[in-house]
Amino acid sequence: MYPIQRNRRLRSSESIRSLIRENVLTPNDFIVPLFVVEGKNFRESIPSMPGYSRMSLDLLAVEAFAT
Repeated sequence: MYPIQRNRRLRSSESIRSLIRENVLTPNDFIVPLFVVEGKNFRESIPSMPGYSRMSLDLLAVEAFAT
């Protein structure tokens, strides 16, 4: 039988919630997809992904170390 009253003592304060939290996802955990093509000084935008493009290795190195 399911209990009538659910115990919520582990969620009463933020400090306790942070101790029992399983996953924490921050913006630092995200990665940016980089798409590489052969050639030099080549950049082609991807229509289905605005703001992203396929780049040659020389441009990709500049892009990776710029951020």
